[in-house]
Amino acid sequence: MRKIFCIFAANSNSNQIMRTTLIFLLLTTRLLTAFPQSEARVGELFKQIAAQDSGYLQKRDALLILSMANVLDSTNIDYERDIKESDTIAKYYRMNNGNYLFSIEYGFDDYYYEKSNILIELSPQGKVLKKETFYPCYRGFPCGNFNKFGNFFCLKFYTCSEGGYLETTLLLFKEITDSLRHIPFSCWTAATGYEDTIEHKHSDLTCSSVIKKIENDSLIISYSSEVTFFVFIGEGRDIKSKVVDIIKHEPFDILYIYKDNEWHFADEKDYEKFSNTCFYFF
Repeated sequence: MRKIFCIFAANSNSNQIMRTTLIFLLLTTRLLTAFPQSEARVGELFKQIAAQDSGYLQKRDALLILSMANVLDSTNIDYERDIKESDTIAKYYRMNNGNYLFSIEYGFDDYYYEKSNILIELSPQGKVLKKETFYPCYRGFPCGNFNKFGNFFCLKFYTCSEGGYLETTLLLFKEITDSLRHIPFSCWTAATGYEDTIEHKHSDLTCSSVIKKIENDSLIISYSSEVTFFVFIGEGRDIKSKVVDIIKHEPFDILYIYKDNEWHFADEKDYEKFSNTCFYFF
């Protein structure tokens, strides 16, 4: 009996070692396949990038950039399964200093903390210089929220909060810093935020804006807002909403000045204008 037990134990240990070895080999193979970081591979990619001032990257090249910046490792490699090989998930621009700035959208699933906009600055030789990660509450169109206006890069950023509040802010910058200041751009509050107890009216408050002018280190954004009042009709699955009134507020312009790598109100009194809109989280 002791001999049989010893043989069984030996076989169990052997099987465990084989399973561990197999898992290690599979993971190593996948890492090497997903992120081939040889000098030739990096050189080939940056030769392609240097051929133009801006462009897009699909999954294979974007994941290489992320692995170079140590954003991806064995703990989050499984997230790539939700991205198709043909998906365009990165956009880049050549900076005035000759480096390249990449915005990569990564983490395409239903979990808030696994969605991200990652900004990475790399030298023409592929050296990672700076990186910052932002976690929006949802993503927009792939790479459509990263653009350039003159000497400024613009990342449109979505944030949410409890009570049915969604806000779009802008990160408008010349270089990546530790504290990029957000500029309020648009917002929306859900019906859950308000109810008239007498007439049982609910309301949605919508604020929108447009970049009117950006020149040198000054920025003008035109803001407008409206409140939609409505009531609920019916019950259960048949319940519907009916609009009973819409109030539109007069549009107004805000002038911002860029100083010390941040945007500031040209006139501090302009901050009061936001009290009539839904930018109360700014």
